[in-house]
Amino acid sequence: MTDAVDFLDQFNVRRASDVTIRFTVLASAPGAEPPAKRQRCDTAHEEQYQQQDQGREQEPGGQPDETSSQGRLRAVVREIYGHSMILTKASEWAERMLSPEWSAETPGVLDVELDDEGEVPAAELLFKSMYSTADAGRPLKGADQATLLQVLLLADRLRAERALCAAVNALLATADTSMAGVLDWDTILALYALPPAVAKSKALKPLWNAGAAALQHRLGDLDAAWLDAGCRAQLLALPFEALRHLLSDERTRVSSENTVVYTVAAWINDNAGGVDGAMQRAALAHYVRAPHLSKLYCASAGSWLLTRWSPHISAADVHCATDLQEADDSSKLRTRLLKAKGLPLAHRSAWRLPPRPTSSVKEAVVEWRVPLSEMRQLYEQAAAGAEVGESLQVCSEAVVFQGCEWEARVKCKKREAGVILRATLNVSLPPGCGAAAVLAAMVAFQKKPPADDAHDPALRFSAWSIEVGTGQGCTDVFGLGELKEWDEVAWRNKGLVGQDGRVGVRFTIRGVK
Repeated sequence: MTDAVDFLDQFNVRRASDVTIRFTVLASAPGAEPPAKRQRCDTAHEEQYQQQDQGREQEPGGQPDETSSQGRLRAVVREIYGHSMILTKASEWAERMLSPEWSAETPGVLDVELDDEGEVPAAELLFKSMYSTADAGRPLKGADQATLLQVLLLADRLRAERALCAAVNALLATADTSMAGVLDWDTILALYALPPAVAKSKALKPLWNAGAAALQHRLGDLDAAWLDAGCRAQLLALPFEALRHLLSDERTRVSSENTVVYTVAAWINDNAGGVDGAMQRAALAHYVRAPHLSKLYCASAGSWLLTRWSPHISAADVHCATDLQEADDSSKLRTRLLKAKGLPLAHRSAWRLPPRPTSSVKEAVVEWRVPLSEMRQLYEQAAAGAEVGESLQVCSEAVVFQGCEWEARVKCKKREAGVILRATLNVSLPPGCGAAAVLAAMVAFQKKPPADDAHDPALRFSAWSIEVGTGQGCTDVFGLGELKEWDEVAWRNKGLVGQDGRVGVRFTIRGVK
């Protein structure tokens, strides 16, 4: 058996060439760039293109688009030699463009329209891949993922199937050799932003699987993502299709289905405006597994938001979903609820699904901690207040956990006899939720958070009922009474100052109801 014939050594070779391949971009207005950077523009061919374009079906790739037919000139930024025998076998577009009916006006010329000059290296790699008939992926080795994505898109436009598959395989190979073993984040975002016609290509299925795996690697644990600032920003910046894929993936983990509601609400708050907003809100609402929302949360945030996101979900539907929580997995009641045609559980596929896999995050810590010197400044500012009853409030950084935002607040309030210190744990519902609510959770409170390197003592949890907007906590949180004057010794004698010289409070939260 002989080895496959390869023509890579004939790429851009003038000998026996019968095609000129021209890479073009929209020409800049005269004077828009320094003379050294201006590209020549072939106006004669532009007029021919306008004549050819009339009455013809638009082909992807080189022939002029609407901008060309309206008189916008294109600049040739690169020319290479080609061979019709090779090109017509490698690309359906090239076969069409070089046929007699399409090439009568410009015989032997293929114009490939690029968005900008930055795509020229990718375009050259694509044509090298076409010429590498023995191994279409060989010219792509060593290219970065951004360039390979450009090759992929160009291959799809020019209908070069072998080169398209080679670009997909090259992208997968770069993921395998990366430190994390997954696609780069920018590649994931670009993948989910592909035009629908490209995204549906069967050749891209392995790439979609790799993209979904990379998305899971980074954001697949929603509660962990919300506790990490970098992941939180990436989650909110996801394209709609990426978020939809994340919520529909059976591998996505949560500590509670409440977290899914918060994720959708926060994403909608940041992204779902404009013409597509209503469609996106309705679509995302149907990925919430309402029967697995906690009861109090469902009665307030869940029901409020779901019925506003989708016109097809009513409050009665959500109430019916909560009934499923009361039924055992093997009970007749559960079977009837799932099968009854008049009930929403029968036709809402997400509501029939089991709970999602469990998050690695079992509890959340909300902490307010400052140096003792800052605590003194807060006290002195409160003591200097003009009126009795005036208070100064400082807050911790908000923490998202099980569908809510949690925040520790310390108030220094001026009274007749001195300044009293109060600490509260406050909770906020997801963005866009205007319902009043009381939520229940298991909370452990510490008035002396251990230093970062200290052993964390055993926590004592108790059931707290927390009103949204009010919070719950304790007055005279540090046991110092009403402070008439600042006394640092009292703070130290009570053991309120940690080894790191800080004072503060810590709330640990579990099991939001």
